[in-house]
Formats: sequence, C-alpha cells, structure tokens
Amino acid sequence: MCWIVWAIWKNLNKKTEYINIKNMLSFLYHRWPDFQWIKNSKNVIFWTTRLAIMDLSHNWDMPFDYNNWEVILTYNWEITNFLELKKEYKLDKKYNFKSNSDTEVLLYLYIELWIRKLLKIIDWYFSFSIFDKKLNKVYIVRDFFWTRPLFYLEYNKNLYFSSEIKSLLQIKWFKRKINKEAIYHYFWLWYIPWELTSFKWIKELDWGHFIEYYLDNWNYRIKEYYKIDIKINKKRSFKETKNKLFNLFKDSIKRNFNSDVKIGSTLSWWIDTSIIVWMLKKLWYSKKLHTFAIKVNESSFDESKYQKIMSKYADTIHHKVEINAKDVRDNIYKYIAFTDEPYADGSAIPTYILSKYAKKYVKVLLSWEWWDELFSAYETHQAYLYRKIYNKFIPKIFRKIIYKFIHKLPIDLKKLSFDFKAKRFISWIELNIPESHYYWRHILSSKEQKELFWVDFWKTSSFFSKIFNKLNFKEDLQKIAFIDMKMFLIWDLMIKNDRMTMANSIEWRFPFLEKKLTEFAFSIPETFKINLFNRRIIEKESFKSIMPKRIYKRSNFWMEIPYSKWLINDLKDLSDKYFTKEKIEESWILNYKIAKKLIDEHFFLKLDNWRFLWALLNFLIWYELFIKTDNYRKYVKEEI
Repeated sequence: MCWIVWAIWKNLNKKTEYINIKNMLSFLYHRWPDFQWIKNSKNVIFWTTRLAIMDLSHNWDMPFDYNNWEVILTYNWEITNFLELKKEYKLDKKYNFKSNSDTEVLLYLYIELWIRKLLKIIDWYFSFSIFDKKLNKVYIVRDFFWTRPLFYLEYNKNLYFSSEIKSLLQIKWFKRKINKEAIYHYFWLWYIPWELTSFKWIKELDWGHFIEYYLDNWNYRIKEYYKIDIKINKKRSFKETKNKLFNLFKDSIKRNFNSDVKIGSTLSWWIDTSIIVWMLKKLWYSKKLHTFAIKVNESSFDESKYQKIMSKYADTIHHKVEINAKDVRDNIYKYIAFTDEPYADGSAIPTYILSKYAKKYVKVLLSWEWWDELFSAYETHQAYLYRKIYNKFIPKIFRKIIYKFIHKLPIDLKKLSFDFKAKRFISWIELNIPESHYYWRHILSSKEQKELFWVDFWKTSSFFSKIFNKLNFKEDLQKIAFIDMKMFLIWDLMIKNDRMTMANSIEWRFPFLEKKLTEFAFSIPETFKINLFNRRIIEKESFKSIMPKRIYKRSNFWMEIPYSKWLINDLKDLSDKYFTKEKIEESWILNYKIAKKLIDEHFFLKLDNWRFLWALLNFLIWYELFIKTDNYRKYVKEEI
C-alpha cells in the first residue's frame, strides 16, 4: 500500500513546487515507513511512498511507468481481484512484469482499457493517480466507498492533492482559515460530511468520483463513475439468499487474507468480528492469528468475557488492550493531531491505542465495519418499525402524556441506558422517516443549534432527506441503510479506520465492504433482515453453522466509551481547562451562554449532554492545535 502527493502547476516555478511537495511529505512519514520516491515531469510533480504489504521486494516500489514514462501511475492500497483480472485479460502474455503486485496489473489494465472501462472491473479499496502524457491528462481517482482518503486544493490553476489534510497545510502560500459551514454541521453529526473539510479551500473528493485534469487548458472536471444500482430481489428464497451471502463473504475473506506480511483481526464484542474470525477458522487461517480487542474498564461498558469466548473458540493468539480515562487523557492531543479535523466518534481514541499496540505484532488488521448499517443492526433501524405502529395506533392525546412521562425519567449514565434511548425515540418519532433517523443520531436539537452558533447554514438534516428522496426504490429501511452508508459509514467510521490506524503504519482491510458483496446485500429484502423482535436475521442465519450459540443469541452492542461519567470526574481537568468563556468564544463561532447551559445541564445531571460535551472538547483542542497554534506538528513528529 502506498500514499500519494501530487502537484500540478501552471503559475508557480518548479523550485517552489518541489519545496512545497517536500514539506507536504514531511508530515506523512507515519504512512510510508518503507520507501519514498519523487519525480517531476512537465508541469507535474509526484511523490509516492510505500508501506510494504504485497511483494516486499523493491520491484514493487512506485511509481510504475509504461513506455519510458509515457504513462505514470501512483497508487494507494489494493485491488483485491487483480489476480483474476490479470488472468482474464492475459496480461502475462502481453507485458513483461517486474513484480507480483496489483499496481502493475492496474497500470497495464489502464493501457488496455482506458479509465472508464478500467473503473468498471476493479474491486476494492484504492485511490490512484495516472499521468498520461499522450493525452496530456491527469486522472485522480477515489474508490467506491471512501475507504481511502483523497483531499485536494486549488489555487490559481495549480492543483495539489494528498492522502491527508495536514500535508496540504504545509504549502507555503496556504493560509489556514476555519470553514464555518463544516463546523456547523459537525456539531450536529460528530463528523464533517461530503466534500467539506474544516479548512476553507481544502476539499475532499467524493466516493465513486474522479478528477480529470486537462493540462492543455489547465482546467479539470469532477466525474462520477460509480453508483450502486439497488434492485431488491423478492423472488430469491431465504435459503438461497443466506447460502449466497455465506459464499460471497467466504470469497471476500480469501481475497482480503492475501498478504506477504502478518495479518491480524480486530475482535469486538458483537457478531461482525466474530464472523470474520470464525470464517478464518473454517478456512484454516486462524492458527497463529493475532486478535486484538478493547476492554473498557467500566462495568456496563466491559464486554471482554465475550471476546474471550470468541478467541478461545477460534484458537487465536488474543491480545486485550485496556482503556481507562488516563489513556484518553494521554492520547487525546495525538489523536486530534492525526485526524486533522474536529471529529468526535467516541471509539476513535481506543482505535488509535489498539493500532499502536497491534503494530508490534502485525502490519495488517481486518475490520468489522459496515454490516451493522447494511443488515439493520441498530436500535435506530428497529425504531423505524416501532415508529410506524406508534404513530398509527397511539392517539395524539396519549402521545403527549407519554412524552412528558418519558422526559421525567431520571438520568442514567450507563451505556445506552433505557432513559437515553426512550427520550431519543419519543422526541422525534412524529417526524418523517429521514428526519426521524437523523434526529435519533443527532447531538443538538434545532433550537439549541440555532442558539449556539453565531452563524447559520442550511439544515443538517437535509443531507439525510436529499439522499432519501432521490432513491428510486420503495423499501424505506433499505433507504435508511443507504443513508447510513453515504453519511455515517463514509464520513464517520472511515475517518477513524483510516487516520487512527495509519497514524501507526497499520493497514486496515474491510472484508464486509467488497463491491459485489455490498451490491448483493442491498438486493436482499428488508423482511429478511429485520422485524419487530429481531435484527440482522439473514446475517445470523447465514453464519449460524460456524458460531457458538452464546454469541449467536447476543443482541447488538456497539463500542461506546463512558465519557458521560469521565467528563464529570476522571477527565474533569480537561473539562475545566477547555469549557471556559475564553476558550469557547475565541473561535468567534459559538455562543458561550448556550454552551454553558448545556455543560451545566450535564454536570448537574439534569440532562445527558455528553455527546455535545465530547464534540465541544474535540473542537476546542483542534482549534488550539491547528488554528490558534501549529502545535499539531509537535504531536505528529513525536510519533513518526
């Protein structure tokens, strides 16, 4: 796997751009410990780096070129079906291969098929850039599901792009300015959506898109090359569906286990990671497999006993990584320095700590992400079914009584407590489907958000509504799954999975997220996935034969950290340092009076506002490290 930094310039000199590129790469050492290489050609400079995973020889080092640098390729991550494509297109007979890598296959496929046809046949996680001198074009491509980041910055016909935001901050002329619209949406979602970033002028290339840059006239276009074609198949039987799901996943595991370095697996306490580990056992891959799990040292958050069951069953070499409030305090500045943006997913710091520990044993980790969203595993998905019944059969007068009663329940700071779920459910149940789904995940109410910000932008919930209303199939839960993929998976979960792991030079792979597997899963009717009493039905039934009963019968239980308690006691020093009038007002975005009200409500146990407090803390530290000072540099340099 590799990382890429390019500059395409028209109005600046080569020496200046060379210095810019060098500065940009100086903050990406954590992503490329094994090799680096720089080249310039015409008005293009590209610097490529490598974390050696496949073909550890220097034959794999990039960039790859064809016909004496007529076509130049730099590439990030992997094509999982490259061996099948190499055979199908008989590339061995046409080209003189110097490596066993997927990168060289990708280059020759481009020569054979050009860009559009190439993008239709390759599968999995990648971003890559091709400079075609004959066409005088540069292509900058991002994969189907945002597994690999790609950021770009345009200035005076000059275009820079990189795998990380912080490298773009090193360009000499660039002045860091906060993107208020991005921060506005962040305080609703915990993450920054779409092409927005926290810095003005820096954008993120959307998934399934590529940039086509025309060097003849110094212009570019962004083009979409992939959309999921969702067609629900109601003719296929339940048995046929579960068998096909099992076989597709087995094939995905085989492809994702292809590596020339040691591979390990994360092991959470719910079914998805269990399926990965059990499939590895079935395929005889689990012997000497290292598994890594997080143990939260807070009773209602501790699931280590289930992790032990799974690792013992699969006979893995198991590692337990304990997380305490002190670990959060010790790593919060480093974690924010590596995310580059405000980002408040509570499991990000544990992921950073786990990756740092796993680095001692493996170079690749398999991740569980995506099937929770796709197979209706969350309480918010079941809430949709309850919502239909509640609104249909409960008269309005009784709904008002229930609302008042629920909101009088005492605060319980345990993980996903009844009062927390009940208050969320009852508060937004009468909205339309996408808005209900949005508000069940939100941080602030509409009133609180308007009062908190000195600036105003269009409603964050409209992201959800626009996606929902554009989809042309009838099943609402499938639409919700698509929203979760487009918003939650891509703009939240993949940030954690990329930046926290690559901060420690670990490659994460996502066997659940392969294109064929995802497209098939979207074709499964929602009645096969969820009902009023059960979630992830087809998923559990498909893999029932390879999992212990005790795990099979468990309900979903996602990773949370007890920040609600810790911010009041164990992390109170951070709360006291940052939740001050001076710190909150210095960004000229937030209204201190409203922020103070929300803080006090939590500290005096009137309302559980920990999600807002955690988002606020992350934003204020990010502002201090990236806008007010350059201190992010110190924390990045400490780790590389």
